[in-house]
Amino acid sequence: MKQISNRISRVRHKGGFVTYVILGKIPGWKETMLAAWLFCWTLCGAYFIYELTQPHQGNQFMFLLTLTLFWAYYEFRIGRAYIFRRKGKEFIKITPERLTYKRSIISYGKAHHFLLENIQNLGMHELENGSWGKVLENSFWVLGGQKIRFDYMGKEMQMGIQLTPEESEKLVKALSDDLKKFIKISEKELEEWKASADQTQSDLHED
Repeated sequence: MKQISNRISRVRHKGGFVTYVILGKIPGWKETMLAAWLFCWTLCGAYFIYELTQPHQGNQFMFLLTLTLFWAYYEFRIGRAYIFRRKGKEFIKITPERLTYKRSIISYGKAHHFLLENIQNLGMHELENGSWGKVLENSFWVLGGQKIRFDYMGKEMQMGIQLTPEESEKLVKALSDDLKKFIKISEKELEEWKASADQTQSDLHED
């Protein structure tokens, strides 16, 4: 196993494929702040729900219902971000045929498959410095801010949640090197790899 950074590791498997794991971890003080925010936000929601069960006059009920729906939306987003920061990972698997990407929270997630021959312009994804979008995407309470991008069949794909510039640069280089090697594999080598892969169990679970 090769450790690219504290969050990123790369493993070359006997079956001839390569996997990367990107941990969703953040510094302890940020995780504590996120947990405290989630706790306080949950208490607010409990109060809103309690108030909904009480008698109301005029438009008070609709106001409280709207407020509760607003709370529920951000409760879900903050809760998902918190769980990802504790138990979440990004998986990347590269074989001679395809690249597979999966964002996993406690082992649950959907795998997305991309044929290598259709992957183009792999590089770093950066928003304009000082823009509101960049500030928001780099916030640790948001599950976003992917730093790696590539074009696939006319669409932009992104991965690498809130990596540092140094991590992004190292990961792009490693991915680019692996993609070049696999794309150059001959048809004979590809058939040999398929035969070998049939006997090798992948440690990247695909839904």
